[in-house]
Amino acid sequence: MGLFDFLSSAEDKRREEIRTGAVAPDRSERQRCWDARDAFWRCLDKHDVVDSLSSEGKRIADRECAPEHRVFERDCASAWVTYFKKYRVAEYQKKKTIERLEKEGANKMAVRSSSDPPASAGSPVAWLRGARGFIKGGHWATTRRLLRQPAPTEDLRGQALGRLHEEAEIARHPQRYPVELNWKEKVDLD
Repeated sequence: MGLFDFLSSAEDKRREEIRTGAVAPDRSERQRCWDARDAFWRCLDKHDVVDSLSSEGKRIADRECAPEHRVFERDCASAWVTYFKKYRVAEYQKKKTIERLEKEGANKMAVRSSSDPPASAGSPVAWLRGARGFIKGGHWATTRRLLRQPAPTEDLRGQALGRLHEEAEIARHPQRYPVELNWKEKVDLD
């Protein structure tokens, strides 16, 4: 019996450490938390409660979803419990705002975060696609020179393509540019 008491107390100690945030949960503990959260949210959905932090929603949740809430608080870190409750409210408000805007006839837009990289960033294939246009246009020497260079970094890629455009413009309209630009010298000076 003493051995089982030791094992259960070690498990309880681990759960308490996770709940307080002293220890990071492993994958199975996170899954247990998410399952408990989903069970709690299903109960809230069944009783039409969105915000279990507010006075009215909290009363209904405490009365109708007490067992699920206890498991949720037992299996998740307390910071996660608060976060998931606030997240539920924010998602509901976002959904309602989108529905309201669609009713008003607002246009859908593709939203990109400022932290999202551009579509061609870091893609050697995209860089080669840009160079292929110059190959088709007859700018063989410039394209070969660029392709012989090691894979450019993000800054050099933009510079190289800019220089290609400059050289293409000079080749098309030599009368506008009496002096030919040498982009290698410009890159070295920068």
